[in-house]
Amino acid sequence: MKTPLSLLQHYWNHSEFRAGQLEAIQSVLDGNDTFVLMPTGGGKSVCYQIPALLKDGICIVVSPLIALMSDQVAQLKTKGIKAVQITGGKSVDEISTLLDNCSYGNYKFLYLSPERIQQEWIVERLKTMQVSMVAVDEAHCVSQWGHDFRPAYQKITVLRDALPPCAFMALTASATPKVVKEIIKGLSLNAPTKIQTSFHRSNLGYKTLFTEDKMGVLLSLLKGKKDSVIVYTRNRKSTETVADQLNQLGVTALYFHGGLSTQEKNKRLQLWMNEKKNVIVATTAFGMGIDKSNVRKVIHLSLPESIESYYQEAGRSGRDGKPAEGLILIDPLDKESVKNQFLNQLPTIESTFFAYRKLCNYFQLGYGEGTGEVFPFQFNTFCKTYQLPAAKTYQILKLLDREGILQFSGNFKEQNRLQINVSNQGLFDYMETNTSSALLLKTLLRMYGGLFEQLTRIDLDDLSKKTSLPKSELVQKLLQLEKENIILLDRFETDTEITFLVPREDEQTLHPITHDIKSQYATKKEMIQSMIDFIENQQACKSVQLAAYFGENLSKWCGICSVCEEKSASNKKQISGIIREEVLEILQKKSLNSEKISTLLPYKTRDLLDVLDQLVNEEKIGIDSQNQYRLHQ
Repeated sequence: MKTPLSLLQHYWNHSEFRAGQLEAIQSVLDGNDTFVLMPTGGGKSVCYQIPALLKDGICIVVSPLIALMSDQVAQLKTKGIKAVQITGGKSVDEISTLLDNCSYGNYKFLYLSPERIQQEWIVERLKTMQVSMVAVDEAHCVSQWGHDFRPAYQKITVLRDALPPCAFMALTASATPKVVKEIIKGLSLNAPTKIQTSFHRSNLGYKTLFTEDKMGVLLSLLKGKKDSVIVYTRNRKSTETVADQLNQLGVTALYFHGGLSTQEKNKRLQLWMNEKKNVIVATTAFGMGIDKSNVRKVIHLSLPESIESYYQEAGRSGRDGKPAEGLILIDPLDKESVKNQFLNQLPTIESTFFAYRKLCNYFQLGYGEGTGEVFPFQFNTFCKTYQLPAAKTYQILKLLDREGILQFSGNFKEQNRLQINVSNQGLFDYMETNTSSALLLKTLLRMYGGLFEQLTRIDLDDLSKKTSLPKSELVQKLLQLEKENIILLDRFETDTEITFLVPREDEQTLHPITHDIKSQYATKKEMIQSMIDFIENQQACKSVQLAAYFGENLSKWCGICSVCEEKSASNKKQISGIIREEVLEILQKKSLNSEKISTLLPYKTRDLLDVLDQLVNEEKIGIDSQNQYRLHQ
């Protein structure tokens, strides 16, 4: 008979559950709604994956990040568990096929973004499935007071009405008591079982280091060490700059960010995962869903935007339970920088209304028009046309995307379409006399159907890989084929596409989201101030501060954070001074050996010997032939 423990042993190769996991699993097996709050690395995914494997039907997992879904699905597949994800870039037919597989292919997990659940036809398809449970990952996104609010999360409750009664589980690694209440309310959890483990990580030292030479300190933390380390920077460009500087200074480092191709990301990730490279410099999304337990240090070169973010990101170190550190390097300009980075770039009602109207004008949308219309979009051109600040405009477009006004991916991509412009026989005749282009043309025919009938979208990265041609050389060959009238080539480089989801009605379109804009601004301002307060507070243990922020009261200081270490050093210095005075006082009376001095003074032998060595080195005292300490005259 299968049991939670037998599945844990079989699929995860663990002999026992971590704190809270079995209680969460049993709660779902008993049919209860369940709220799980566990720190990063606490094993939240097991809490829904094991009961889903024990129950008949498929588990729907709602997750906000494609990378996180991909990692989870990949891990399940390596265990031989059937799982599928539905992400962007797939046609309706492709999605329909995947949903058919879920209905009839004995799949156990279907991963969806919250936005997918807003599509009625997908919900209708979900109704036809035998759903065992619903798991909502990163559940703090449901709360406007959460650090990553996502309005689509508040509409997940549509599944309550659409599906037969089943258990809902909400999971998050970081939520204040206020956010916990919002999650339970926002997801309509029915008298949920609450599983909350301690926020305290006894092996993880949180450290704030004040310096005007961040690269110097970073180098001292990394040089000559073989520890696995993540260095977080603010943006893509800085990941490359910092990695280059480290390599020049003798520390081998990789950079990682969203602008890399999938192939390059996988290559770099594997080098780091397999210990071929120890240091990876990345933007903060890196590490989410990645199962690497032996990270010894997570180092932030810029202030995180919130305590929640710092707690999650620092928590990616020391998952094996061994000593680890989460460090923030701070210089005098960082406080203003984080305000400029996150607060000054937040959308206001005025800036949002202005940018939206300019966007509609840019695409020449009339009043009442736009629903369902798709436009290729040059982001930089748009900003220059209306003299809009790029960073703030990007945040506005992401806001309009989250609020369901439009779809904006923000991913740089290249659209290329190709059609063969000669007959079938004409193409083969050409290939016989132009052997240098024959491989490319044959590969195109194998990869894509309908090239003789219509312009067909092609992927240059895939084509480059299949032909082993560098992309630049590939493009030149295609341009030459176009010049010789063998193909028609439609090349268009674009930042992204904008899809309008509702008609343009200006103020009426945006009026329903004004409350969200105000509350998100106020929440972000409060979070940034809490982060600044955290780094400035050098009087209380950092672990105690973090736990208090999340509503937990730690009775003891951690002993390993920057505040505890400084206090320990200060105490040791103070004790050392007292020992010095008392040693000099008793040696004024007569010479004594260290053993006798130890019996007269109530201090640790190690501390006492250290003081005696210091006094000898300073020539305050000396040692005679009988190993007795005496005062210098």
